[in-house]
Amino acid sequence: MEKIRLTSRFARQSSYWSSSKTSSQDERIFKKWATLWRSIILSSLSKTLYPYSQYIRTLDLGDLMQLIRDSEYLEERTNDFFQDELAQFKIDKQMGYLDARAKDMANNIGEAITQQTPLLERLTGEGYNEELSRWIPRLPRLTHLKLWDGAWIEGNGNLVRLHCPSFKRLELWDWRNDGADQGLAAFLDDLRPQSLESFQSFSSSNYGPQSFRKLSSHGESLIQLKLHWLTSDMLPKLSLLKGCINLISLSLSGNRANALTDFEKSHKGAFLETAA
Repeated sequence: MEKIRLTSRFARQSSYWSSSKTSSQDERIFKKWATLWRSIILSSLSKTLYPYSQYIRTLDLGDLMQLIRDSEYLEERTNDFFQDELAQFKIDKQMGYLDARAKDMANNIGEAITQQTPLLERLTGEGYNEELSRWIPRLPRLTHLKLWDGAWIEGNGNLVRLHCPSFKRLELWDWRNDGADQGLAAFLDDLRPQSLESFQSFSSSNYGPQSFRKLSSHGESLIQLKLHWLTSDMLPKLSLLKGCINLISLSLSGNRANALTDFEKSHKGAFLETAA
């Protein structure tokens, strides 16, 4: 799977700089990228000589989504990728916008793959809450979730606790709905006590005191914490993270320039408590 992610970077670049024509080198890269994914998908359907999917440790469905998006720049690419046994996963253009269809196609394929990945440790993607609910019980070795939308984990903490005893890393791009603070807090509370080692949030999210308290409740195990795009309302509440006593890596950033400097000036007491 690592090779798939590497080749996808080149394929993404080529899609921006070409329209109906691509260089032969770009086309070779794309075909290699598509062939790797087709092999994995076909193996999950028991259509390959060897059960490749049985040995997968990392599954990046976001990469698959990008492949599907890129393939639609040329109809021939789409037809080649979704031929034969993969035709069942294709959603026609008449069924909606490309991004939505790419996500649905990738997650439909993810439904098939996760039934044949007993060794999977890391899952990356963008999907729906009910899909993750079905997948978690199939992934006893899962240690790491990296998701575009935090709402995907809502209500799934107990499933992770029951079926994924080694789970320890959570990365969320954002979680913007009004229930984000309560949802993340509930997920963290449902995990095994003192089991989370890393939490990272990369973009605008509506976290708050409930989330920070529950992160602090994993304070003995938590060694990496990254909270980016913090709003001015969230900054004074960072003092609730004081239970995180074993951090090795801490990264904080505000949603505007000088946000942390202004926080120090306007909320000196809270700043000193957070820094301590």
